[in-house]
Amino acid sequence: MLLQRRAFSGGRQCGCRASRSNTVAPRVAPSLSLPGPRPAAACRPPRRQQQHWHQHSQSLRSRHVAAAAAAQQPEQPEQQEYEEFEEDEEFEEGEYEEGEFEQDAAAQLPGTDSALTYTGPESAAAIEAAALAAIGSEGQPAAAAALEEYEEEPEPFEQPEERPMFLSDLFGMAAEVEAAQMLAEEFGDVFATGISEVADDVLPGDVYCCVERIHGLYTTDGHEPEELEAALANGAIAVVAEAGNELGVDIPDSVPVIWAEDADELSARLAAVYYDSPSAAMNTVAVAGTNGKTTVSWLIRGVLEQAGELTGMIGSIEHALAEHQLQPDGKLWKSQVDDPAAGRECSSPFSLVPYRGRYSVEETTPNGLQMQQLLAGMRDRGATAAVVECTAAGIAGGSADWLQPNIVVYTDTGDNPAELQLFESKQEYVDSTLELLRCLKDPQQQRAVINADDEHFAAAAAAAGAVPRITYGINNPAADVRAESISLTLWQTTIIVATPIGRLEIITNLVGRHNVYNVLAAVAVGVLLNLPLAEIGAGIEAVQVIPGRCEVVNNVLDLPLEGEEGEELQQQQQQPNLPRDFPVVVDAADTPQRLAAVLDALREAGAERIFTVFGCDGVTTTGEMRARMGEVAHQRSDFVILTNSSPRLEDPADIIQDIVAGWPNEMFEQYAAYVYNVFQDQTRAPLWFEPFLHSAQRRWKRHVMEDRFQAIRAAIGTAAPGDVVLLAGRGHRDHVEHFDGEDGITRGWFDDRVEARNALSKLEYLYALVNLDRSELPWGKPDDAKTVVVEFD
Repeated sequence: MLLQRRAFSGGRQCGCRASRSNTVAPRVAPSLSLPGPRPAAACRPPRRQQQHWHQHSQSLRSRHVAAAAAAQQPEQPEQQEYEEFEEDEEFEEGEYEEGEFEQDAAAQLPGTDSALTYTGPESAAAIEAAALAAIGSEGQPAAAAALEEYEEEPEPFEQPEERPMFLSDLFGMAAEVEAAQMLAEEFGDVFATGISEVADDVLPGDVYCCVERIHGLYTTDGHEPEELEAALANGAIAVVAEAGNELGVDIPDSVPVIWAEDADELSARLAAVYYDSPSAAMNTVAVAGTNGKTTVSWLIRGVLEQAGELTGMIGSIEHALAEHQLQPDGKLWKSQVDDPAAGRECSSPFSLVPYRGRYSVEETTPNGLQMQQLLAGMRDRGATAAVVECTAAGIAGGSADWLQPNIVVYTDTGDNPAELQLFESKQEYVDSTLELLRCLKDPQQQRAVINADDEHFAAAAAAAGAVPRITYGINNPAADVRAESISLTLWQTTIIVATPIGRLEIITNLVGRHNVYNVLAAVAVGVLLNLPLAEIGAGIEAVQVIPGRCEVVNNVLDLPLEGEEGEELQQQQQQPNLPRDFPVVVDAADTPQRLAAVLDALREAGAERIFTVFGCDGVTTTGEMRARMGEVAHQRSDFVILTNSSPRLEDPADIIQDIVAGWPNEMFEQYAAYVYNVFQDQTRAPLWFEPFLHSAQRRWKRHVMEDRFQAIRAAIGTAAPGDVVLLAGRGHRDHVEHFDGEDGITRGWFDDRVEARNALSKLEYLYALVNLDRSELPWGKPDDAKTVVVEFD
């Protein structure tokens, strides 16, 4: 089913339910000083209600405990007795060489080949070589491949412990007293060993929650018969369904169904109980606002890691623990299929490389159940800190209802049309963004970080209430953390920061004034955590790249090109030694406000000419928004190349015409008598019309190239020293989505950063064409050129 995004009305109260005194016992929070996690405080109903439930459930449980224990105890096979070694008779120290004792012991076991039992330091390789030799040379490649296939990488963390819990207790402690009483009476010996919303991922013992899951533009309803059948077949022991739905499947009597007014809300509440409030066991920082959330989150993670914290991240680019990426259910992500794009330098024009085997995050903010699973996956693997991005839509949808942060960072409330259309008014959007600040109730252990330059600063400060706060800004002299001086270039930014505990200098690869705010927010968090200024600065400067966020793809440090040290540094950079004639910037600016901020930042940093390559996504953007994007790009760019982003179910030409509608009328008046539109891709016009189309686009320096592969290379090939090429709108996304020709969408691999690096690496061959005029599009020979000489090294 195609996703129909609903509007969030004011009727549903949103926010951190975990901090409300009428629903949860007081939390035990730690000192804000690092390092060290704080004691966990579970999400619970009021203590009086908990005591009542425990007293009631204790008598019901007593008659089930013995049966449950017996059911959990696996049947033991008959043990064959073997002769034991007596220490004083059979074994004396020094009697055996290394490995001999294990081989002799193994030889006593029936049916065991002692030669293959002991695997000492050298025996594994010997066994592998012997196995390959035994099957002959013809079979060796296949055998080697089989051995490689079955070699498993060691787990980077210890496996999280299982947490079996009486099903009745799970619902009772989640304040579902009526359901808990029924479960205690009829299913008192049933244990829950997990919670899942994905039918195919259900394990025996899981509670299956019928909720709506999002896959890009599509949704899957957990109430669908095939979903329920899969969950039951995989061993679900209970089903949570939303009232008003028909299940359409015969549920066995042994599987209770609990009906809820809001299945999403109940699943999040159950997860908060089952996983025991994981956010309360870590130093948790939540980041809310319209702009800068991702960059601020990555910088805060850098500060926390510099302080020695094992830090988790929940965000729009990745869910991760240190360098290991996580699935939405909190498990470590591993590719299950081969990646067709592996080893490729770039994609191909007018074609799609299948997108498989790559990590991606579908939604910026996970739902409430996923939030608890992700945080639990981090805590259970030893994380001591977590950074969480929170969107206004996610907060309104309940994703942060049971989040218990130490610090909430508020960046700003700007203009995001994609999110605004989900709310009935701008004020509702603002209120949802500020909701996390209202959840801060503990002045001793919770803090707020607020942008003092934001137009909603007063409302944000009031929302934080009595909780201590620290402010940051550039223009407001009263800000606690402020930029005393800023030096902007196209390659890096230098900031002198004044704080309540002193001054520090930060040099970052993040370009632009808007990124100064992001750096200041991260500094403010470090100050609240009582970290030394030198440690704060080092943590921020260690974050050299934030994928797709004003990322200068050819901003490579001067590295030694010879020797082992040079090779090692080149490998660490994971990119070729690219030319730095001009910066190529990749940014996720996909709204008018964000695009304007990036273009203004590049101009202020000294760009002589700006080449802007961008498009708008199909289905998720409106015609009005596309026109505004076109207007912003036209007003602030020297060259504009309109191209595809992800057209999805829409015609790419229609999307481009929506963008062109934002350009001034004077550009179209003199072409009103033309039979064909001059501002379209040349492949859509007759061959005889191409000279007219090229002439108009060349005059205005406004070009249309639907194939993004060609558009990126055209911009990079035309730019000169002092210019900037901006590839806007896609950021870190490494796939495009197109209509599949039937009734769906197909994905293909395409990464602006990869394409830009590939184009930059080929510039030397383009520069060799000495008589090629590349000052404007389309390229051609100068008027006085007689020949074209091509020289290759």
